[in-house]
Amino acid sequence: MSAYLFTTILMILTFFSPISTTAKYRHSTPCSEDFNASLPKSFTNCNKLNTLGAQFGWRIHSNESVIDICVGAMIETDEGWLAWGVNPQAESQMAGTRAIIGFKKPDRKPSWNTYNVTSETKLGCRLMPSKIVDIDFGNVKFEYLNQINYYRICATVGLSSEYNVSRLNHVWQVGFKSIGMEVMEPLKHKNPLPNMDSTETINLRVGTSKINAGPHRHRMRMMLALRLKPHSNDDYRIYWSIYHHFLGYSLLALIVVNIFRGIGIFSPNQTWRWAYIGVLCGLGFITLVFEIFTWIKFLKDRKEKNPGENDEGQQKKNTQM
Repeated sequence: MSAYLFTTILMILTFFSPISTTAKYRHSTPCSEDFNASLPKSFTNCNKLNTLGAQFGWRIHSNESVIDICVGAMIETDEGWLAWGVNPQAESQMAGTRAIIGFKKPDRKPSWNTYNVTSETKLGCRLMPSKIVDIDFGNVKFEYLNQINYYRICATVGLSSEYNVSRLNHVWQVGFKSIGMEVMEPLKHKNPLPNMDSTETINLRVGTSKINAGPHRHRMRMMLALRLKPHSNDDYRIYWSIYHHFLGYSLLALIVVNIFRGIGIFSPNQTWRWAYIGVLCGLGFITLVFEIFTWIKFLKDRKEKNPGENDEGQQKKNTQM
């Protein structure tokens, strides 16, 4: 493999693999007969979603800025919750979602509220009810379907100009615990793959969808990197080293920045910030010492490996004089 070809593959691996693996189209699977039968007769479409056993039915109004939706799934715990929402961002993801969350409570009628899911929510911050500005949720019902043991959210959703029914990012989720009686607060769901992958971009006109394949991105990159890893005596080993160091130092920088962001979000005592800065300084000093040692060892080994180079160069210089 030539050095030019190897460099090209590494660039594709580093920069373009996220794009090529982000979206994966999937064939739609019709809803079960029981769930389909429970929908209003005006609904024209119903698909099974790809995770959590959820099912999703909808109807588009004539002006296409209003849709009717019903989404259902099983809630296995006594104080669990079911959520559905839409996201105006470029990718289908949890952060940024405008959601309806319905709560199952023992000995109480099911209840619901609206929520803005932010990036801070993913970090463990509390998710409290909030007013949605760019979405009009109307005719909301959260109910139990005894015949199929499903809980279901139904609503009429008025979409602003940010949303497109031919490419609508929507999110669904099932949680196992909530707290509060009057003001419902869902506790964070578990983190297995089905919960993490409960997003997709759907074309409501035709019923096709594509799912976010982000969790598989890193796995693919690692497999290709191991396959392409050169031997120590290969000509293009230097390009591998450059790629390896660039990627490693970039990840370290992102980790440092993310921790500072986390400290800023939780706003703890300033002692934590200064303690973290102290840890970073200590690690930086240790890294610098090891880096100097590595270079000294490298230069020493190189000199011992080619002892005649300096003597030959000196003799040539003396001859010219």
